[in-house]
Amino acid sequence: MYRGYNLLMPEDHFFDSFYAVGRKSFDQRKSALEDTLGGSIRDDGSLEGSKLREAWFPKVYSDVFISHSHQDEPLAIKLAGFLEEHLGLTAFVDSCVWSYADKLLKLIDNDYCREDKAKETYDYTLRNCSTAHVHAMLSTAITAMMDNSECLFFLNTPKSTHGGTPGKISETNSPWIFYEIEISGVIRRNKPTRYRRMDESALTNLSKTASYNKLKISYDVNLSHLAPISKDDLIGWAKKIRAPQRGAPVLDTLYDLFPEPRQP
Repeated sequence: MYRGYNLLMPEDHFFDSFYAVGRKSFDQRKSALEDTLGGSIRDDGSLEGSKLREAWFPKVYSDVFISHSHQDEPLAIKLAGFLEEHLGLTAFVDSCVWSYADKLLKLIDNDYCREDKAKETYDYTLRNCSTAHVHAMLSTAITAMMDNSECLFFLNTPKSTHGGTPGKISETNSPWIFYEIEISGVIRRNKPTRYRRMDESALTNLSKTASYNKLKISYDVNLSHLAPISKDDLIGWAKKIRAPQRGAPVLDTLYDLFPEPRQP
């Protein structure tokens, strides 16, 4: 990852017309995967974790990693469609490219975590273990995708954060948003090769709304390392690009328009 942006999004319908573009793109790229543990089961009945991760959460190419609340998935798809149609950029939205982690967890639990094969209930300790394994697969896959993408957009809406200081410190109830924002602040900054060449020549990321009787945990999320941008900024950026050109020139224009925030 090279740059990250805190995209403050209003609740309007500007991006609605781009949903079909984004949906079509993701449908073409989605991993062809049956909901099965398949070839990851060894002869002794154990599971090959690395093979499972590669099957369910494969690496794919993307210019932009869109971090978002699962409640904002339609909006993330619309944003991806806008980026593709107007800027020629490919975006990554986890649930649109990968299968849901909850599906994998359910498959493992049904085969390995029942208290009794004839019962529908699960063993608490075994369930804790299976959840830890699946979440480890997902978190490492997310980190790899963020590292592999050049730019990150955090889709900041009332469904993803609340309270705090706008654009800097807010709260989220999503452990995955908390994880992705934390990782985006510490992950290596990988300057694109085109910049390194220029320097040398110049000698120089299926949650449901939590109700009152469900577990709800709030996390502080520090957004100060993500440059704030708005919907109008996206439109202005697109207007600077006369014709979509994949990758470098388009993102370079974004970086020039909205540099990284100064760190204290």
